[in-house]
Amino acid sequence: MVRREILPNGLRLLVREVRAAPVVALNLWVGAGSAHDPDDMSGLSHFVEHLLFKSGEEGQAVDVAREVQEAGGYLNAETGPDFTVYHQVVPSERWADVLAAQAAAARSPSFEPDLVEAERAVIIEEARGGESDPSVFVSRRLMELAFRAHAYGRPVVGTVDDLKRVRPGDLRAHHSRNYVSGNIAQVIVGDVDADEAVAAARSRLCAVPSGERHYGPAVRHEPDSGLLAREYTGDIGQPYVAVAFRIPHALHADMPALDALAGLLGSGRSSRLRKELRTSRGLVSDIGAGVLGYAGAGLLAVRAVVATPDVTEVLRAIFIETGRLLSEPPSPSEMGKNLRRLESGYVLAHETADAIAHNIGFFEMLGDLSYGEDYVDRLAAVTSEDIVGAARKYLIPERAVVVSYVPGGPHRDARDRSGELEDEFRRASSEPEAVLRESTSSWTPAPFARPDVVREAGPRRSVRATLSGGGTLVAREDSALPIVSAAVAFPGGFADEPEGLWGITYLMQKMAMLGTGSRSADRIADEIEELGTAVSTAVDRDGFGLGLTAVSAHLSDALSVLGDVVSAPAFPSDRLAAVKAEVEAEIREIEDHPMQRALLLLLPLVFARSPYGRPIRGTRDSVRAIGRDDVVSWYRRVCSADRVIACSVGDAPVESAAAAFDAALGRLAPRGNRDDVGGGSATPARPSGDAASEAPHASQSTVMVGFAGPAAGTREAIVARLVCAALSMMGGRLWKALRERPPHAYNVGAIPAAYRLGGAIIAYAAAEPGQEAAATDALLSEASRLAGRGLDADELARAKRHLAGTLEISLMRGAVRASSYAMAELSGSGYEYVERMPRDVRTITGEEVEDVARRYLDPDAGFARAVVRGRTSAD
Repeated sequence: MVRREILPNGLRLLVREVRAAPVVALNLWVGAGSAHDPDDMSGLSHFVEHLLFKSGEEGQAVDVAREVQEAGGYLNAETGPDFTVYHQVVPSERWADVLAAQAAAARSPSFEPDLVEAERAVIIEEARGGESDPSVFVSRRLMELAFRAHAYGRPVVGTVDDLKRVRPGDLRAHHSRNYVSGNIAQVIVGDVDADEAVAAARSRLCAVPSGERHYGPAVRHEPDSGLLAREYTGDIGQPYVAVAFRIPHALHADMPALDALAGLLGSGRSSRLRKELRTSRGLVSDIGAGVLGYAGAGLLAVRAVVATPDVTEVLRAIFIETGRLLSEPPSPSEMGKNLRRLESGYVLAHETADAIAHNIGFFEMLGDLSYGEDYVDRLAAVTSEDIVGAARKYLIPERAVVVSYVPGGPHRDARDRSGELEDEFRRASSEPEAVLRESTSSWTPAPFARPDVVREAGPRRSVRATLSGGGTLVAREDSALPIVSAAVAFPGGFADEPEGLWGITYLMQKMAMLGTGSRSADRIADEIEELGTAVSTAVDRDGFGLGLTAVSAHLSDALSVLGDVVSAPAFPSDRLAAVKAEVEAEIREIEDHPMQRALLLLLPLVFARSPYGRPIRGTRDSVRAIGRDDVVSWYRRVCSADRVIACSVGDAPVESAAAAFDAALGRLAPRGNRDDVGGGSATPARPSGDAASEAPHASQSTVMVGFAGPAAGTREAIVARLVCAALSMMGGRLWKALRERPPHAYNVGAIPAAYRLGGAIIAYAAAEPGQEAAATDALLSEASRLAGRGLDADELARAKRHLAGTLEISLMRGAVRASSYAMAELSGSGYEYVERMPRDVRTITGEEVEDVARRYLDPDAGFARAVVRGRTSAD
């Protein structure tokens, strides 16, 4: 249970002991978000958030990042419409030091003019970067249109014009008004004694100045007089749309029904929107629905990436599906899936201390902690009649907002489509087009009961075993939560793809989900989601596979469905064209995102003469060339019982996991062609060359430089990972060279890519157009400096603690550990490599860092560069 205390100065403290792992999550919540910013100074709350990590009185504020990294943890912060939250996750022996640093930062951030000017440039680049992402662009326009008369409509990060107006005095006044005791809640969750946490909080947080809690301005909606719609154009490859309905605030009595309604519409493969618009008609490459709940109002939003030039057809189909809910109650099967989704979601929400802390802080700041604790029960009590009632109340044109972003050259003024689309909405809502397809499953849901998630950490062991078909099982027993993450993978595939059929492995994975000898695509989706889980597919450069996370009581049933998909895919010929169109749409979507496009340009240069440089989805031409016979032949070549790698992490004994996988994979073909499939054969050549392209819709340029890197499973690969951590972490070398000095790039970092036959080290920056040369020079300069002198002792020690700790924390999530095991097995490293990596990081020496940096990061020895240039003001 949550212990709630009010400190003498009025600050709220919330503590929950969770002993499942030796970590503690610290969340500092402040009741100041973008809705509290002055009308002519949007982004002020977010600006203060950035400066809380800068040097303050006695240099204490900078100690937050340093203290967390040296403790072996991670930190971040985010600003929303209602709140700003600072969160850290650290090993339990260091939480008190981090609490002290965060308290000092909250009291005394620096607003020195030089720091403000430097951070202003960074935040302006952050604002520009969001506008370069089509999905973010649509989301921002949606909020602007839905909340035209309220501060929720302003961008959280602020507009460029408003950011240029901010002065140190504005920041100081905003901080003094909002960072007061009554407006702050400190949440502490994890391996901590509650009495000690209260004592530490009293010591550190009572120095926060006293003050009253602040509330945002009342939400003033536009009158519900008709649908509002705007269409924007840009130099993008395909359309993006969002349809939203204005709904009440997050604590409203209708919110559970609206949450359930959104899940029914657009959560999972069996959702109505996914089945109709993607699976059946191929109108979209991606679609989903969800609720955005705020203190004063909310939205139920549907977002889609469109796979057809006809945006109106997609919008009409969305209107039809929302209209069906006005008169057609959800089926018992749909309501059953809702209960199982709740069950697994409830367990997953307790998988990490950070997730628990965030939930506690969110509802405390909304004003009703108990509402959050009981919300799962409120959701479970929702009936089909409640869902229809909510649909009739809120899914109406008077509350609808529509934003579309379509190809069409440079940005122009928005086109008003309100009247036209309202007519479409009213017609579509009254058409009896789609009759609900009843599930073919006969499963009847049991009454909902909260799963037991209050457990002490039990014994943990990891074991490798051989499955009955000759494949490999890696299982880790961990009974801390009643949940299991499972993965089924095969080596090779992508790297062995024939010339002209690139992308066939990715296409095969998508086709496998569309039916088996005994199950249709709808039945697969229904059954898997009736068990409260979802199947994810993945293709990497050393292999491919599928995975899921399920409540442990449902593991065997979930693996039975997964095994059917793996063992007996039907590859229906009538679906091939639609899936190929979907993959082509995904390729266009990647091209619309500057960072992903830059990576696609860079990889062939970094992995010259190696299959690793090819795009995983293939090219448009190669995808179009793939036939069904090709897919069937490729499946028979790469999928067999003796090559399968199965991984299980969680509340399942090794013997139980082995029996479940054996039963699930029993029909998998027994022989594999090991001689001609295994991950390619060409070792990458030294990187060289330049590639560039234009992204006229983007207001930022992306620069990437790539160097050769060590292969997976080697000691050098661990050292390279440490080098990238030292370059990327807050206050690290790239941060100082590119964020704190011109070009003031917001998005900077370095990533290692280690595969069976070789690897790469990639450094990147997103900066203002015109700064491409400066960004390149800074990236190469830092690489050269590392190659010449390595890391100093302090940098090395901090990077080691940071990386080792964050690796251990990340592996506490079952899905991360299961996928990491699978990847290590695919690359030939073995799951033991994952287990020992945090320990190995702690033993890295300065000499090892110098050797790896000298071997791989010397620009004189060769590098490649890719640039995606955004539009300048002159454009």
